Amino acid sequence: MLLGAEATTGRLLASTDGGDTWQERSPIDLLTLAAHPEDTDLLIGTTGDGLVRSDDAGRTWTPTASMTGPVAANTDGSVAAGPDGEVATSLDGTDWGPAGQLPSTPQALLALDDRLYAWTAGDGLQHSGDAGQTWQPTSGTER
Repeated sequence: MLLGAEATTGRLLASTDGGDTWQERSPIDLLTLAAHPEDTDLLIGTTGDGLVRSDDAGRTWTPTASMTGPVAANTDGSVAAGPDGEVATSLDGTDWGPAGQLPSTPQALLALDDRLYAWTAGDGLQHSGDAGQTWQPTSGTER
C-alpha cells in the first residue's frame, strides 16, 4: 500500500494498486507525514495544530503534541522539529521529549538508518548522528 498527503488539501490518500488509483483515507489536513519503517500502521503527521499519530494506517488520528514542524521516522522512533528549531523525539509517537536544537527554522526532516538530516531555512543541510541531540552542517561527504 502507498500513502501520501495531497499537497493542496493535506488529506491522506491511499493506493493499493501501485499508485494507479487513489482513495481518501482520512480528511485530516496534514502538513507533513512520516511512516514507521517496520510498523506499517503507525503514522506520525503534522497539522496546523501540532503532531498527530495514527495506529490504523491513517484511518483515525490522535493529537500528541503541539509542535508544528516537519517529522521523520526510523526504527529508533520518531523525530519532530518546531518552527524555532527545537527538536523532539519519541519512541512511540505519543510521548515526546526534548532532544536538541537546529540552528534555524527546519523546512524538512529525513531519517536514514541512524542518521537524521534537516534542511533549514538559514543554514542549509544539517545532519545528526545522535538522534537529534546535536547537529552539524553537511558538506556532502557524511553518510
